Amino acid sequence: MAAAPINKYGYLDRETHDCIVGIEQVKTGITNMWGAATYDALLIQILLVAFFSFLTNMFMLQYYATHVQHPKFCIRWQRRWCLYIHMLTGTIEIFTGPIVSFLIVGPEVEYVVKANAIISIVHAATALYQVPIVFGVHIFMQPAYLILITIKVACAVNVYLNPFCYLRILVLYNVLSTYSWCRVLILIFAKLKIFPGSSYSVGIASAGAVTLTSAGPAVSLWMLLGCIIYIWVLRLLYGKDNWKFQHLLGESSSNPFDNSAFESLFKEAHGSGGLCPFAPGDTKRSEEDQTNTERDMLLRPLFHQIDVNGDGLLTLSELKQFALNVKQPKLYSTIVKSFHSDVDQDSSAFFGKKRPSEVEPTIDYDRFRQLAQGTVHNHKVPGLVDRMNEIKLMSNSEKKDENKAKLVFDIIDREVNGFLSMQELGVVLIEFGLPYGEVKEVFRSFDSNHDGKLEYNEFKTNFRPLWRYAYNVFEKRLESEKELSRRSVRVADYTRNMLDEEREVYLADARKKSKIKREREAQRESQGNARLHLSTGFKKKI
Repeated sequence: MAAAPINKYGYLDRETHDCIVGIEQVKTGITNMWGAATYDALLIQILLVAFFSFLTNMFMLQYYATHVQHPKFCIRWQRRWCLYIHMLTGTIEIFTGPIVSFLIVGPEVEYVVKANAIISIVHAATALYQVPIVFGVHIFMQPAYLILITIKVACAVNVYLNPFCYLRILVLYNVLSTYSWCRVLILIFAKLKIFPGSSYSVGIASAGAVTLTSAGPAVSLWMLLGCIIYIWVLRLLYGKDNWKFQHLLGESSSNPFDNSAFESLFKEAHGSGGLCPFAPGDTKRSEEDQTNTERDMLLRPLFHQIDVNGDGLLTLSELKQFALNVKQPKLYSTIVKSFHSDVDQDSSAFFGKKRPSEVEPTIDYDRFRQLAQGTVHNHKVPGLVDRMNEIKLMSNSEKKDENKAKLVFDIIDREVNGFLSMQELGVVLIEFGLPYGEVKEVFRSFDSNHDGKLEYNEFKTNFRPLWRYAYNVFEKRLESEKELSRRSVRVADYTRNMLDEEREVYLADARKKSKIKREREAQRESQGNARLHLSTGFKKKI
């Protein structure tokens, strides 16, 4: 068997059997990379992954063409332009890889492949800028993304140095497709209703297991080891109880409105009661009294649940234990951050009650209530369903957008004071995955009069991607609640009909048994009378 040809594009003196010699191959009748490749078991498997990767890439392009971009990429102009460059370079890569395989081998192909490798490096650089705001569990997703970007850059450099290597081009294409695989897997998880709280993290891990094996059997192993080392180093640097470390353990959702802080807003669609924001409430009390009372009804039981020893004070250890028990490390990180912020500003303002045997600060219910402001308690949005129904019927697009923006503003404005504080807006932006520092920067840059309050006009003008995205989420949530209500009614009607039918069967059976019983009693009475008659006649004869 002849040895594989060595060409001038050798990389570290290592050649694959699918590296094409270039112009020399044309003389032997081979005019493109498809014809020059050696189709062994390895190449066929990589080609199979590439084929399905192309399908997932087509799905991803269709998805982004028909869906509104996520607001965390669009609020700041830097991230917006980075996203545009990322999408443009990614789209070029998606089509260049398959097309170049059909081109006639020659200098032109070399230029195209090298240009594609450079574009791939630019694509990786734009992905690097987005690493701090990735979805999923940050402490896992950030190192995973960094390692994936490093692998992609290494593959792109390898392709640049070996532009006629068909195998290397395929490997780069498969590594590029990791994100599109992740998106498809997330959709599958949603349809199957599995991994509801960690679909993004599981999706990227599963996608890497599919695509990275093309680059080498142990690449996925190196990625896993890299993530473990990264987590271990951060734990040593911060400490396991540090609020920053705990925050990284939380899952950053693409939809921050799909949580307990907003879920009660749409319960009216199927007639929920209790603390539903649509409930009419007690008109004899002021709006503020009603809000405070309802907030206490939610927070007091929570406070007593966290306060394990029942002394009326909460410590950091109690808060941590509760947050981890409910699998919400971000709740712990948010409150602990406020703890340290208070201590830095004026520890005597909020603390001062310390147990003699402990050194950590404590908070009472009033301070806990302040820390939970805008994150735990519910609030009322009068006539929310009616307002959304009216918006749906509007024909004027400008007026429609005006009402959408105002409705989202009212929902985020949990204190119902006519403006958004940094904490109220931060509840949404931090859940998106934006760092604390970036949230402050965004708020200050759009707070035109620098009064610490984001007015409605400022919100409408500067946060258009956010309120458009939020309204679409709320609209889908309302429809799902209505569908749930319709299903509940159908189930109730079906159950009622079944019970009615069973009752009729039972009553008919009871009537039948009663009739049989009466007939038997009448028969026994008749037989008794007959026997009595015979006995009386016999006595007379004697």
